[in-house]
Amino acid sequence: MTSIDQFLKIDLDKEWEKEYERLGALYNFWGAILAALFLPLALLVEMRLPKADPDWWYLFRLAPSLLIGLLLVLYRLGYVRHDRMMQLTGMLLFTSGAYWVNPDEWLGYLIFNATLFLTIPLVPIMRPAYFVLNFVYTIVINITFFIVFNEKSFVEFWTQRIAALFLVGAIVSYTMGIARYYYFKNAFRHKLVLQKALLSLEEKNRQLEAFQAELREKNEELRQQNEEIMAQRDEIEEQKRLIEEQNQHILDSIHYAKRIQEAILPKREELDEALKEYFVLYKPRDIVSGDFYWLLETEDDLLWLAVVDCTGHGVPGALMSMLGYASLNNFVLRHPVTGPAAVLEHMSKEIPYLLRQAGSQSGDGMDVGIVCIDRRQNVLKVAAANSPILYVKNGELHKIEGSRRNVGGSNFRSIDERFKEEVIHYRAGDCLYLLSDGYQDQFGGPKGRRKFGSRRLRELLQSVSHLPMPEQGKILEQQLENWMAEGQQKQLDDISLVGVRL
Repeated sequence: MTSIDQFLKIDLDKEWEKEYERLGALYNFWGAILAALFLPLALLVEMRLPKADPDWWYLFRLAPSLLIGLLLVLYRLGYVRHDRMMQLTGMLLFTSGAYWVNPDEWLGYLIFNATLFLTIPLVPIMRPAYFVLNFVYTIVINITFFIVFNEKSFVEFWTQRIAALFLVGAIVSYTMGIARYYYFKNAFRHKLVLQKALLSLEEKNRQLEAFQAELREKNEELRQQNEEIMAQRDEIEEQKRLIEEQNQHILDSIHYAKRIQEAILPKREELDEALKEYFVLYKPRDIVSGDFYWLLETEDDLLWLAVVDCTGHGVPGALMSMLGYASLNNFVLRHPVTGPAAVLEHMSKEIPYLLRQAGSQSGDGMDVGIVCIDRRQNVLKVAAANSPILYVKNGELHKIEGSRRNVGGSNFRSIDERFKEEVIHYRAGDCLYLLSDGYQDQFGGPKGRRKFGSRRLRELLQSVSHLPMPEQGKILEQQLENWMAEGQQKQLDDISLVGVRL
């Protein structure tokens, strides 16, 4: 006996056998009656259908019904157990269902068997072994009838459109039938345990009543202590309520800031129209992000694209991203721009001015990768501020280091160092990648102590560059998640990676 059996002082298996007999006598008896009535009804429904062989059709619709009736009589006389009767009833039903009224008409066959599959989880109560036996019989008899009556091969059965549906339906139906058996069994066992537990609780209550006289003397002291505790609890709950309220206000404000930040990002329709084939992997570490990506198409048919990584993440990074967006957008739209390097030069002057970094120790700045795409001449103009840009040409990955200085921050005084600009002639099918450092700096992997690394990222990009861009994006995201999960690490920084097929 199990520990539960010892607790209940009864044999749960024996009690379940009694309950199984009761449930089976009810469900299986009426289930067999319904099965006996189902086949004549199916015969009436199929009466007008064209038939390959009417004699066989009558035989497989009426004979099983008569045999089921015989099983019911034998059950009532005590010669057949209820579960054996239901198991044989199921075999007779699926024998009837395996016969195709017309080899060229599969819909009626599918509806007939689907109806049988629907009844398996609802009607019979049988041991799992019976369900498994009937499942095997169902598959074998359907394949056999298909070969014999349709004069086709075993392989041709599995090439039929309905073969997969039939197999899935059989697996699901019989699995649910087995699950239903265990559901009834476990529910009954839990019921017995609950009843015993209730009896045990009643016994404990009687014992507790015996101690009430002694407890009354201590209740007053406990009441006073309880009043003090309640007063302290009320104070703590009030403080908790105030903290939660303040926290909710802060979260509401941050979520509203997220909506504002998302408004500056390019809409999907704009990206689809301008880039055609691309992916965007954009994963803020917090609700709002210090990274953003930027897209602008000018009247002279130039396409500008940038990925910007601002100092910090969360709310401080988001504020910096708004400054970066305004600086980029305003300059390109309102001034005659010669190339990406000119944009970075402008930002390297405007951002320190807006942040009033002159004479301060502020290190706030931005890493920027920016490109200008001339689609008429198939030319890329590329400039980077401490943010390498990658592109794949003829299957080979190239890295554009750009300038080592960033925009603003501690390097804003280094105005003597000009931003570098490179011109690349591209061909249709070349790939371009702009990214922040969040992906390559993410810790994970074995023991969670290593960064993903720029080299591993470059190798990954080169290995997937031949794939469609959306698929590349999915692979990159999955690789990142696997890397973090393996090392049980959370995301450490905002992550942005934009890929475009030129």
